[in-house]
Amino acid sequence: MNALLADLEPDPDPDRVKAFEQAVCDLGLHLGFAAHRPERDTGNGPDDLWIGGGASLVIECKSGATTDAIPRSDVAQLGHSMAWFGEKYEGIGSQTVTPVLIHPSRVLKGDAVAPPRARIITFEKLAELRQAVQRFATSVADGQTFNDPKAVGRRLAHEHLNDRAFVGHWGQAPRSAR
Repeated sequence: MNALLADLEPDPDPDRVKAFEQAVCDLGLHLGFAAHRPERDTGNGPDDLWIGGGASLVIECKSGATTDAIPRSDVAQLGHSMAWFGEKYEGIGSQTVTPVLIHPSRVLKGDAVAPPRARIITFEKLAELRQAVQRFATSVADGQTFNDPKAVGRRLAHEHLNDRAFVGHWGQAPRSAR
C-alpha cells in the first residue's frame, strides 16, 4: 500500500505520469471497484475507469499539471471519455456515471466548460485521500479485520472510500474563473 500511495503523488515529471495512472487503477481495485486503464489498453477512453456496485467513475489524470486553472483541452478530453463510456457501456443499467478530473485546481479557465456532473479531485483533496487510504489500510491490517467483509465495508464507509461516498466526499464541482 505504501508503494501505491507513493505513486499516487502528483509530479510534473513526464516519466511519473504513467505510474500515477497505474496507482489510480490499483487504488480502485483495492477499494473494491472493477478498475482498468482503457486508454493504455485500447488507445481510446479515459486514463482510468472504475465501476462499482452503484457508481462508475470515468477518470482523467492530470498529475503532471502545474497550472492554476483547468484548460479547455482537459475538460474536452474528459467529455470525450464520457462519450466513449456511453458507447462502450450503454447497457450498464442504472449506474451513476461521474466524470472525474484529477488536477491541481478546480477552477476552469474562461473558455472551459466541464461535462455535466463533473467532479474535480484537487491535489489538496488527493493528499487527504492518501491519508484516508493509509488509515483504512492500517485499520484493516490490525487484528483480523481483513477477514471480515462487513468490518472492511464499515471501514471503507468511515473513510468515504466506498462507491456510495467516494465522489461526493473527494470530488468537488468545478468553478468558473472569476
